[in-house]
Amino acid sequence: MFGSCSPRTNVTLSQSVRSYKKLVSYEPFGIIESPTKRMSHKDFIARVEVKDGGFSTNCDYRTVKSIAKSEAQKIGGNCIVIREHKKPGLSSTCHRIKADVYRIDHPETYEKEILWHKDRKLKVRDFKASAQNRSHLAVTASSFSYNIKSVGTFSKDYIVEAHTYFSCDLSYFKKTDMDLSTLAHEQIHFDITELYARIFLKKIKSKARNIDEALEKSDAIMRTIVRQLQEKQNAYDKQVYPDRSKQKIWDSWIKAELLKYQSYASKIIKVESY
Repeated sequence: MFGSCSPRTNVTLSQSVRSYKKLVSYEPFGIIESPTKRMSHKDFIARVEVKDGGFSTNCDYRTVKSIAKSEAQKIGGNCIVIREHKKPGLSSTCHRIKADVYRIDHPETYEKEILWHKDRKLKVRDFKASAQNRSHLAVTASSFSYNIKSVGTFSKDYIVEAHTYFSCDLSYFKKTDMDLSTLAHEQIHFDITELYARIFLKKIKSKARNIDEALEKSDAIMRTIVRQLQEKQNAYDKQVYPDRSKQKIWDSWIKAELLKYQSYASKIIKVESY
């Protein structure tokens, strides 16, 4: 995605709001898109609106929800309930939402995807797909995406940004007496995806001298990196399934590789305008 500026936000606090500590980005956070869902022990904090900033193009639905989430976390909210969602149309090319911000118990119940973070390790509860009639002990559905955008209105500064996701609703886990071992195995799958998101950014930086080349080459680079990622995931399973002792080798390898690409841990790189 190539954008000029971000959507605008408006936050209206509840008159009787309790004071909550700001949440860190990787803490469990629920996004509920159906207002009919029941939540126990909920405390209404605020209403947040994400709308067209006038020149906004970096405003796909996932981005808009992420903006609302960030605003909610600033005031201690750990859940949003989307009350209104306007899709792009004649009046705006952006997704626009209005949502209520809550503090609730067990927000992880409503998580559909988890952003990779070194301090947010996967738990059994994060795997929400049915494990019935599945052939493996667990499957991790993870991926990464990217966008290209300018920084600020009419800015000549550009960035390429990547995000690594774990999909809760597509990942399953069969509980056995090997849960800890299985969870460690699946975490490495997620970590490998994060590694290749960083490799993708490094490749963009080395192959694209300016924004025009980044726009021209990014999709092809993405396809190559995704293919390499899948090959690595398959190689990992192929080695570890018949010999669980090799799990330690892969654990050491992924830690070293993530450290090797630590300069891309923010998953944001700058791109020259010319």
